Amino acid sequence: MATKKLLIVTDVVFVPANEGNKKRILDLVCLYQSLGVEVHVLLVVNKRRNDLSELEELVCGRVSTCSRGGLDRLRVGVGRAFRFASAKLQLNARRNYELDEWYCTSLDAAIFRLQEQFDFDYLQVEYLYFSRALLASGPRLKLLDAHDVFTDRWAIFPKGERPNVWYSVSRSDEARGCGRSDCVIAISGPDANHFRSLGAQPTLLLDFIAPPKPTSYSVAGAFVFLGSGNRMNRSGLDWMIQKVLPKVLQQEPGFKLRVAGSICNSTAPAEGVELLGVVDIDALFADASMMLNPVSIGSGLPIKNIDALSRGVPILCTPNAARGAECFIGTGVLIAEDESQFAGEVVSLLRDPARRADLSRRATAAYAAQYTAARERLKFVLDL
Repeated sequence: MATKKLLIVTDVVFVPANEGNKKRILDLVCLYQSLGVEVHVLLVVNKRRNDLSELEELVCGRVSTCSRGGLDRLRVGVGRAFRFASAKLQLNARRNYELDEWYCTSLDAAIFRLQEQFDFDYLQVEYLYFSRALLASGPRLKLLDAHDVFTDRWAIFPKGERPNVWYSVSRSDEARGCGRSDCVIAISGPDANHFRSLGAQPTLLLDFIAPPKPTSYSVAGAFVFLGSGNRMNRSGLDWMIQKVLPKVLQQEPGFKLRVAGSICNSTAPAEGVELLGVVDIDALFADASMMLNPVSIGSGLPIKNIDALSRGVPILCTPNAARGAECFIGTGVLIAEDESQFAGEVVSLLRDPARRADLSRRATAAYAAQYTAARERLKFVLDL
C-alpha cells in the first residue's frame, strides 16, 4: 500500500517544544509518523529568521515556508489595536475578530503548489484562524486541529486585567470555520462537545496523544509546577504563592515547590519556591512525585497535565485545571476546590508517600489505556 501523505499548515515552530501548544503539535506529528504517515509542514514564518533545523530533522527536510505580506501584517496589527481599544472602552460587542482576519493570503498559492507536487491524502490546519486554507482542492480528508474553543474567548479572562487581544470569534464564525473541514480535532471532551453543538462537522477527540513514558517513580521526588509565561499560568502561580504556600509552610516549613519553564522569567523569588527556568521535561518529571496545577482560567486540555500523567506523575489541581482530564479524577488527578483544601492536600500528600505511589501506579495504567484509545480513533478516521 502506498504511503499516505499529510500536509500540516501552521505558524507555530513546534520544535523545540518549549510551550504547551508546540508540544501538542509535536505529539500529533509523532503520532502520525507512528502510523506510517509521511508528514510535510507548511510553515508561516514571521520577519525574524527562525531556526528550522530541528523541525527539518523531525520531518526529514519536508518543510516549506511562506510569510504574511505587508497588507496581511497591517490588517492583523490594526485589528489587534482595535480590539485593545474596544476592551478599554468596554465595547464587548467589538471584541471578536472576523473569521479570516488573521489569515495569511500567501497560503493559497503555496498549498496549491505543494498539492500539485506531492498529491497529499490529508490536509491539516492548526488553529481556526487558518481554516480558509481548508478550501484548497485535492486532499481527500481535511482536518482542523482546533486547539481551543474560540467562541467569545476574550470573555474567559477576569475583568480588570490587561485586555487579551488574542484570537476570538463569534459562535457563528467558529461554526463556519469548522464547517470548512471534514473533521474537527478536539483536544478535550468538553471542547469536543462544544464543536458538536455547532452542528458543523464530525469531531475527533485526540486528547492523550503523547506516548506513555513509564519511569521508575520517585516517591521521594519533588512537587513541581511546569508552565510557560502566559497569563493563565502566571495568575495560577501567583495564587499558589500568595494564598496556598503560606498555609503549607506553616505546617511543613521545609517545603519547596520547584517551578520550571519560561514562567520563571516573570516570577519573583519567594519563600518555598525554587525557580529552575527552562529545563528538560524528562529530567524534571524523573525527580517529581507530584505536579501541582493551580491554574484557574483557560480552556482546552492543559498540556502540562499530559506531560505529567504520561510519565506516571499524579496531579493535584484546581477544578479548572482538571478540564479534559476528568477520566483521571480519583486515579491520577486530585481536585482541591479552594486555597485551604489545596494547602491541606499538599500537606497530606507530603506526609503520605504510599498514597502518592498508589496514585502513580493507577495513573500509569489509566494513561496507557487513554493513549491507545486516542491512537485507534485517529487510525479509524484516516482509514488506515
